[in-house]
Amino acid sequence: SQDGIRQQIVNLISGSNLNIGDDIITKAVLDADPSQCQLTGFWFWMHSPVSIEVLDQDGNRSGIASDGSIQNDIPGADYEVMGERKFVFIPTDENQTYTINLKGEGNGVFTFGNSQINNGQLIKTEVFSNLPVTSALTGQVIINPSDNTTTLSLNNSPEPILPSAILDASMSEDLLPPVSTATLDGTIG
Repeated sequence: SQDGIRQQIVNLISGSNLNIGDDIITKAVLDADPSQCQLTGFWFWMHSPVSIEVLDQDGNRSGIASDGSIQNDIPGADYEVMGERKFVFIPTDENQTYTINLKGEGNGVFTFGNSQINNGQLIKTEVFSNLPVTSALTGQVIINPSDNTTTLSLNNSPEPILPSAILDASMSEDLLPPVSTATLDGTIG
């Protein structure tokens, strides 16, 4: 979505030579200095019948457009939808501020996660598990800028919803698959 990236895509597809500016990190830049590609921001993920919309301080938007397509006008952001799974990355490397809105799209429960990334390193993950949702649900994700803690405000409730789990960097990685074992109980035969 960032200016320069669109031009580079056109260059690749059409073989043209549009100017991409100086702010785009190319393979040549990465080969010379790999530290140029260090993401800093928040990665939201949810598994639910809830939509998420992000607005930045300049009025740019990431979310679902009225025609059902993905709209991503926030420079450096990413917005992906796979069924009821949504994944959103918003950069904070230039002290950007955001309004993050949630809206119910059906009935059930939802889980929302926010992973904080600093210079390409996962710092922590906050998880909000098994929250009830209806199509009438509205809410906001509130990130406290002083300590980067997250709360949810749902249906104008005066009480913020706190994470059900806060995971540090090593717990957030969760690289080991679960192991299940079965034992028989009772009298044989």
